[in-house]
Amino acid sequence: MQRRVFTSMVRVNFAVALLFIVSALTPNSAYSTPITRVVMSVDDYMPYVSSAAPKADYPGYMVEIAQHIFAKRNITLTLESVPYVRAIQLGQEGRIDGMFAVNYPDPVFQAPYIAHGIDRVCLFGNEKQDTLTRLSTRTIGMTNGYNIDDIPELKQVAEELARSTTVIWLSGDNPVVRFLDMLRDRRIDGFIERQYVVDWYSKNLPKRYAYPKLCSGDKPSYILFFTASPNSAALAEIIHSGVKDLRASGQLGAILTKYAIEDWQQTDIQH
Repeated sequence: MQRRVFTSMVRVNFAVALLFIVSALTPNSAYSTPITRVVMSVDDYMPYVSSAAPKADYPGYMVEIAQHIFAKRNITLTLESVPYVRAIQLGQEGRIDGMFAVNYPDPVFQAPYIAHGIDRVCLFGNEKQDTLTRLSTRTIGMTNGYNIDDIPELKQVAEELARSTTVIWLSGDNPVVRFLDMLRDRRIDGFIERQYVVDWYSKNLPKRYAYPKLCSGDKPSYILFFTASPNSAALAEIIHSGVKDLRASGQLGAILTKYAIEDWQQTDIQH
């Protein structure tokens, strides 16, 4: 009789231990505290993300990826239109969970950093202009929060701009469109921005005004979550596994086709 009681206790203890392990390893499972809502910032960096999301027909392919993944897990995705630098601040304060189209992750974001697209940063000028000549004397636009110091291909540009007193920093709504307008009106000589973003907004103009003069190689772009978010590790895993599922089902291909983008898995990205 005592042997039976002991055996039953061992079985119960083993079951409890197994339940604990499963709950610890399974994000958003029935055994852990369910994630019911995620707050992420959006701004104007199409085709990655739009500040008009989720109401826009084209909210950005990264936004659509997140919408599909979270909807399948009954997680409400709340999107807040916030400029890049302000979003970083809110994330560090734990007031938002994540961001789209991050191209240079740092320790404020939850690792691992797994690519969800590609990016390329360029110095743009008008069609005939040699923007690289005497760059420190030119008027160059940059988005607030941008840092090109660690991009080898743009090292010369970074060094010359460090000596310049004519760098115009923009933040707020749609800085790329504003830079395009300023270049058209010759209020700036050039600007630094992501090539695929400039290409997206340029296609709606009557003519092209901005031409890449010098670019980095293809770099990864990410959907990332702040370490200050209590669910950051689980959310990162949900997105990572969700992208795999979307790719396997063909849904990812359909989303990317809508935005005329190739699957980044087929691209040689320089991490």
